[in-house]
Amino acid sequence: MVHMKVKKIRAKASPKKSAQLDSRDLILECATKLLAEKGPLGFTLTALENLTKLSKSHLRYYFPDLRVLALQVIQRNLVRAQTQTQKRVERQSTLEERLLEIYDSALFLHRSDPFFSPLFLLLISQSSLDADYRALFYAWTGAAETRVERLLLEEIRNLPFSEIQPLARTLHDLILGASIKSVLATRPGELAAIREALARTLTKLSRPQV
Repeated sequence: MVHMKVKKIRAKASPKKSAQLDSRDLILECATKLLAEKGPLGFTLTALENLTKLSKSHLRYYFPDLRVLALQVIQRNLVRAQTQTQKRVERQSTLEERLLEIYDSALFLHRSDPFFSPLFLLLISQSSLDADYRALFYAWTGAAETRVERLLLEEIRNLPFSEIQPLARTLHDLILGASIKSVLATRPGELAAIREALARTLTKLSRPQV
């Protein structure tokens, strides 16, 4: 009899929990869309209310602080981008191909993802989110540098870690710099030239003479 009561209580609680998850996911999805399209200055409670069709009190129940919600959206996007990049890198076979895939993924993000666009970065820098965003972004780029470091450790086994570390930093900075330069490329063939030059440099740096 006790077992039946517990079972009934769980059955009643389940739809409520599901509804809470649905509301939370809806808010996060709409917040992502709003922040990507309107930027931090247009990310307001009223705009989010109009998009989600939920009341402001409902929104505050799940996310009392709109600033924290914006940062959570940005962090989710950074994690998603990191996961997608890792999957593409793992499909490549050689070290040079993997390093170039990191570059291609960074270029794709800068060109296609609104959260990495020059305009979004400019708007963030002019908002109250700037310091927190920089902390998230630096943590993300630090993780990217660590991924390069792991690639080198896997492929170059005759170098000590003390030499792998600065090499990873050099390669990561080079890849990041090349991806930013590629975003600004405007002349025909300029993008291909940047990638070819990067490929030659990566090949040389990732196979150091010892």
